[in-house]
Amino acid sequence: MLIIRIYMNTNLLRIILFILMTLIYTHSLGENKLLSGSYYLGGDLNIDLQNNEPEITHMFFYLKGDSAEDLYNLINSKPVYDFCLDDGSMTKFSGNIQCTISKSQEEYNCYFSINPNDQKIDLGINC
Repeated sequence: MLIIRIYMNTNLLRIILFILMTLIYTHSLGENKLLSGSYYLGGDLNIDLQNNEPEITHMFFYLKGDSAEDLYNLINSKPVYDFCLDDGSMTKFSGNIQCTISKSQEEYNCYFSINPNDQKIDLGINC
């Protein structure tokens, strides 16, 4: 009888732990959202190839809408005036990730690229 109770309590404990871990894991994931934007494949923007075709080494990302707004809000830097656009937009930088909010504060855009071979985030756009 004691063995059955220990076995049942152990299984019950395992079930409770499994449910708790599942709830904690799914809660920590946050809400899945769709991305808006585009991507293309190209070469490193930091290399001046003097009219040679660039080697395709990077995947470039352009995010807009909610995904860009979320990334903009995650960046801890202070926004600075975007002299490249020169239209009143403000841009935040985190390394090579660049996110911009329009002057009207209605439009968000982010740019960056990844080099999967070097496992680095690089520039996504040049001025």
